[in-house]
Amino acid sequence: MKYLIGAGGHASVICDIAKKQSIKIDGVFVDNGAKNITNLPIVDEIANVSNYRNDEFLIAFGNVPARMKLEKHLSDKVAFFTLIDQSAIICENVKIGAGTVIMPGVIINSGAIIGNHAIINSGSIVEHGCIVANHVHMSPKSVLCGNTIVGEGTWIGTGTTVIDDITIGRNCTIGAGSLVIRNIPDNSLSYGVPSKIIKRYSNK
Repeated sequence: MKYLIGAGGHASVICDIAKKQSIKIDGVFVDNGAKNITNLPIVDEIANVSNYRNDEFLIAFGNVPARMKLEKHLSDKVAFFTLIDQSAIICENVKIGAGTVIMPGVIINSGAIIGNHAIINSGSIVEHGCIVANHVHMSPKSVLCGNTIVGEGTWIGTGTTVIDDITIGRNCTIGAGSLVIRNIPDNSLSYGVPSKIIKRYSNK
């Protein structure tokens, strides 16, 4: 059986993607008292996911640090499935990891590698040769030009464009609408046109 962890707005979009492809999602796991807007039954609390070792899961909320923490806890306990919207354009030689969601209207071009538990959100473009590491969240209509590398746990804001051959480090946040024209080191907050480093995180 397939279940979602989380039941908010992000989960509701995942439900629509699955429904269009006749993929059955059997229920959701949520914390006690959390809202469920998916119309799927609540199976159990998130703390109990590891008891369901014969089933498959998808982390269905967008907060990157929370996703990473939960996946680290569950990685050797349960299996994760991948979901790709039928409207997405994915070249044949693209690699996509477990637990990743590819949203409507996404384009992923030749030779790109998408890691585990990534979110490539609606209308985003990942060009040829890009490497998108585990737990990256690309917000809607963000663009990675050719041969870009994005490190683990980085969040790229809505409408951001990253030019060719740029490396963005681990655990970065790139503000919405930014234009990234220079490499960005690990643990940085950066935004603007062109994007500038605003803050460095010491313990992110």
